[in-house]
Amino acid sequence: MRYIILEPCAYPEGGHNIESCLRFARKLEKENNHISEFWVAGKSSKIKSQNYKIFKINKLYIQLFEDNFSSTVGYIIFSSVIKFLQIFGRSLLDNLLISVAKINLILRLKKLKSTKDLVIFMPSADYYYAVALLKLQQKPQYDFKVQLRFIGVMENARFESPKTRNFLFKILTKIPKTSISLTAETERYAKYISSLTNKEVFEEPYPLEMKNFSIPKLEKKDLISNNCYSSSNPLNVILMGKPRADKGNLDIRLISQLSLADLGMNVHFNSVAFPRFHRLSSPRYKDTMHLNSTYQYKKWLPKDEFNTLIDQSDVILLPYDTGTYWYRGSAVFFDAIELSKKGILMVRKGIAFSDEMYKRGVVMQYSTVQNLISKLRSISKNSIYENQQLAIQQRKNYLNWYSNL
Repeated sequence: MRYIILEPCAYPEGGHNIESCLRFARKLEKENNHISEFWVAGKSSKIKSQNYKIFKINKLYIQLFEDNFSSTVGYIIFSSVIKFLQIFGRSLLDNLLISVAKINLILRLKKLKSTKDLVIFMPSADYYYAVALLKLQQKPQYDFKVQLRFIGVMENARFESPKTRNFLFKILTKIPKTSISLTAETERYAKYISSLTNKEVFEEPYPLEMKNFSIPKLEKKDLISNNCYSSSNPLNVILMGKPRADKGNLDIRLISQLSLADLGMNVHFNSVAFPRFHRLSSPRYKDTMHLNSTYQYKKWLPKDEFNTLIDQSDVILLPYDTGTYWYRGSAVFFDAIELSKKGILMVRKGIAFSDEMYKRGVVMQYSTVQNLISKLRSISKNSIYENQQLAIQQRKNYLNWYSNL
C-alpha cells in the first residue's frame, strides 16, 4: 500500500502534529508500507530531513490564522469577522472552508498518476479537510481509501460547532466499510465515534519511539543525596501546553496566590508558554499571564531544552478542563511519558486518557484544586528517592500496556 499523510493543522517547524506525523510514518514503514508524500500546512524541514516528499496545503484553522497578524488590533478585527460569520453565517463559513480544502486536495490529487492502492491518512482528522476528502472519495474518478484518526478536536472546539461535527459523522455513516478505516486516540473516544458512525473504531495512541524509551535505574547516590525537599530544593512542577483556561491554568493561578504557609510546602511551577499568547488581549488567556511562583518560557523551546525541562521536573502536571478534554488524549502526555525518567505524571480526573491510564497505574489523578494541593503536599513529604521510584513504576506500567496493543 502507498500512504499519503495529510496534516493540515500542523505548524511548519514545531508542535506535536509534525512529530506525530513522522512517528506514524516510521510505524507504517515498519509494517512494509510506502510513504509517498506528506501534505502539510508548511514546508517542514523536519519532514524534509527524513527525505519525504512534501506538498504545502493551506491552513484553515483560526488558531493558525492568528499567527498571521502582527498586531493585537489586526487580531481583534479578524476575530470579530470570524465571530460574525460563526453566529450569522455558519453554513456559509463551513461551505467556504470545505470548498477551499477540496480545491487544495484536487490540485494535489491531479499530480498523482494513479490513486489505486493509495491510502490517505489523517492523523488528527481536521474537520474541513476530512469532509472534503470524504466528498471527493465518493466521486467515480477516485479510488483511494481513507484512514482517519480522531484526536477529539471536535469536542467543544472553538471553531467547529456541533452542527458541523454531526455533518462529518453523517457522511461517515454512508461510506462503505471497505473504503475507510477509523481510529481514535483514546479508548473512550473510539467507542464514542463508533456509536455515531456505526463502524468499528480502533484505539490508536500517539506513537511511542521504542528506541528512545528506557526504564532508568536508581543509583545508590539517589538514596543519599538530595533526599528531601526544602526551601533551597523545592518540589519542581511543570505545566505543559499553552496557558489556556481549558488546559487548567486557572487552577494553578488559584494555587499560586496562596501563601507558603497556606500551601504547607515548597513548590515551584514552570509554565511552558508561547509568544503569541502574551501579545493578544484575549480573555481566554489574560488571567494566566502573570502567575506567582512560576517561571514562564515565552518562546518556542529547542527540543533538547524542552526534553531537559521535562526530565528535571518532579511532577508533570496536566490540569486539563474536563469539558474540553472529556474524550481527548494529549500529545504532551505522551511526550512526558517518553522523556521524563523520574517525574510523576499527574492528570485531572474525568478525562478519557487520564481515567484509562489511572486504571493501568500510569498516572496519579486529582479532582479539585484543593485535592491537587493535598496530593502535591503529600508528594513533597516523600523523599526524592520514593517519588522517583513511583515515576519509574508509572513508566513500566505504560510500557507494559503499550507493548500489548
